Amino acid sequence: MTVEKNSRPRMLAILLSIMVASWPFNFIFGKQALQHMQPMMVASFRIVLAAIIMLPVYALFRWRQSFSSHLPSPARFHRGDFGTFALLGLLGMVMNQGCFVIGLSYTSVSHSALIVGMAPITILVLAWLQGLELPTIRKVAGMAVAFGGVTVLATEKGLHSHSSTLIGDVITFCGSIGFSLYTVFAKKLAWKFDTFSMNMFNYVFGGIVFLPMGVYECLAVTRAHAWGGITWKAWVGLAYMSVFGSVVAFLIYFWALRYMAASRLGALSYIHPIAATLLGILLLGEKITQSVAAGGALILAGMYLIQSGRERVARVYSREACVSPPE
Repeated sequence: MTVEKNSRPRMLAILLSIMVASWPFNFIFGKQALQHMQPMMVASFRIVLAAIIMLPVYALFRWRQSFSSHLPSPARFHRGDFGTFALLGLLGMVMNQGCFVIGLSYTSVSHSALIVGMAPITILVLAWLQGLELPTIRKVAGMAVAFGGVTVLATEKGLHSHSSTLIGDVITFCGSIGFSLYTVFAKKLAWKFDTFSMNMFNYVFGGIVFLPMGVYECLAVTRAHAWGGITWKAWVGLAYMSVFGSVVAFLIYFWALRYMAASRLGALSYIHPIAATLLGILLLGEKITQSVAAGGALILAGMYLIQSGRERVARVYSREACVSPPE
């Protein structure tokens, strides 16, 4: 995904549009797969399949790299880099995508999308803790408003231990934290490694973790003679999550991290709750309750307050958190 400097803004806009369009459908296809598959089966199959897809994609990229003078030379790997790849694989693939699937099996598309959309807030907190951004009154107020919205969502059916929706919300939020950690750590390596290498190693490490679970799920379905009960719609949903929700979207996301501040890129999460909720209404027949409407409005308002006050700090963050990529 290396482009000429003068065409980079146009290419960046096109690729980000593809990424933004593909992620909301991830919620819909995820629900479709979960109707006929167990959550751990969907989660493990998704990551393992994505890792299998990334292997030939990476091999093709390296082959082109060896014959093209326009593509940068591959970065030299050191032993410590593989530990970093393993950490990113655990955060971005195992924790983020695994918790997303499991959480989605308990909660609604609207709840899941709103919680996933809070990624800019957790990224901001991480930036504060690392001293890369300074807290301001506007941002603290925005965070308070957003968490007020989360409270409204959490108390929609009461704070009871048996509330499956609350359990799903908590699991989804853990996945959102994993994605935020992945974004901050990956940003620091975006200048060094190309997007194909980063994603290939991340997914391979994630696939290694999920492979035993995938094998166990296969054996369980085989023993139960339940393969015939998995419809083609479930397989399509799983394939979409692996190809577009994982491989395509993450390739674009990591490539964009080379040219955008992590907080700016994370702000694209604003679109997910609105788009995914509308898709859930149109395609899955979900209902929007007063709590979802009120909580969603507070969360979006809080994120707007945080993002609208970022201009000066975002430049500092971009300058300190990531060295500019070599031209």
